[in-house]
Amino acid sequence: MTVDPLEDGTKHINISHQAKTPLGRMLSPPFESKFELPDDGSFRSVGGYWHWLLFGPEEGFREVSGEEVFLRGKFDDAVSQAQTREFQEKILRATWHKIRQNDNIFWRFQGNILPYRRYYVTEGKVVYPLDRKWMCEGIEVMTEYIDHNFW
Repeated sequence: MTVDPLEDGTKHINISHQAKTPLGRMLSPPFESKFELPDDGSFRSVGGYWHWLLFGPEEGFREVSGEEVFLRGKFDDAVSQAQTREFQEKILRATWHKIRQNDNIFWRFQGNILPYRRYYVTEGKVVYPLDRKWMCEGIEVMTEYIDHNFW
């Protein structure tokens, strides 16, 4: 499915640090928004948790967010590890905790009626990351849960 980046915020919400909407940026993994996980403790961003899972607890990713996530977290096996179902479920669970523990995100999230997309624009071209499908589907499930259980 192709998207028009000019429709971000009017026909869809882009989940990206480049998003036009505050909600799209807030849902992006590197967005700084502290949250607590019952089994793994506190993190400054889902992106930091993402890299904490990939690189290990001793690497100091609990307090990482924003651009620092991109600068510190690169290695060849990261892409394949991030494609496992177990890893994806952990990231979506962390995203859920981030949403629920931050009222500013939660109220924007529960009020959104637009579908979610995930892409970047690089040199005028739309680039789709490998996580786009499972991340958008997982966030849609969260939306349905809120619709059925909170209102």
